[in-house]
Amino acid sequence: MQVSSSTGGTVNVTLLGVADVAKMLYEATKDFEVFTNEALLRASALAVSEVQQSIMGNRGEPKSVDTGTFANSIQVQPVGDNSVSVFTDVEYSKFLEYGTSKMEPRAHFQNTAFRIEPNIKEEFGAIVTKICDRANK
Repeated sequence: MQVSSSTGGTVNVTLLGVADVAKMLYEATKDFEVFTNEALLRASALAVSEVQQSIMGNRGEPKSVDTGTFANSIQVQPVGDNSVSVFTDVEYSKFLEYGTSKMEPRAHFQNTAFRIEPNIKEEFGAIVTKICDRANK
């Protein structure tokens, strides 16, 4: 490439390693997709397990188990790219989660999200570190 100099001439500049950088970025992008999909699966499984543990009274919230229907109804569904929804279709879950005029909220989903957030951030931070380490080799 030629670059104009301040004296009116031109300076030839050769960029070395452009193809290597392009290849590294391509590989890092592929790695990122694979690693984030794996991490998302692990995070989803953790979220389901932790919500179930909360419902069963094994976390800080009051127990919400009578027949086990609610605890066994927790599901995961993909929502677009790199996103999932952890939910239940049990009708009375909203009353347990948010409370009523006669019952305090138990917030199984919300409290679980707060509890597991540091773990999920750590997991995804580790992915970035792993990809950077691979790129530097």
